[in-house]
Amino acid sequence: MKAIMIASCKDSLLWYNDKIGGVYTILEHDLLRNIYEVATDFGRNIVYEEDAYVVEVNGNTEAVNNVTKPLHYNMGGVECIDGIQACMSAEEYKGYLRGNTIKYLWRCNYKGKTLEDLKKSNWYLSKLIEAVEEL
Repeated sequence: MKAIMIASCKDSLLWYNDKIGGVYTILEHDLLRNIYEVATDFGRNIVYEEDAYVVEVNGNTEAVNNVTKPLHYNMGGVECIDGIQACMSAEEYKGYLRGNTIKYLWRCNYKGKTLEDLKKSNWYLSKLIEAVEEL
């Protein structure tokens, strides 16, 4: 099944302004108007092509996960975290992981995505534990 993941929203008046990272089933793709019609909880809505990535979800939206494998961190065949680790020393990388753990804990109550930010913090903490165990 084809779906889109909302990657940006250039117009604050659009229905998906606060839905970045959301995944929606494509009902129709209008090539002339450069829009997708998608299924939402409140009916059919449009998303502009420039604001979305097309993704294969094989029947569910769990294939795209904003915590463990965000689509926008996996472009070009290299996962972002692997590239970051490759360009840092072991100590720098552990500092990066520790900083991101703190960042997501720090702001979890202010973005409206508390559970997602807590899961992201936990993901970075797990990576930090793995890095420390490798020593």
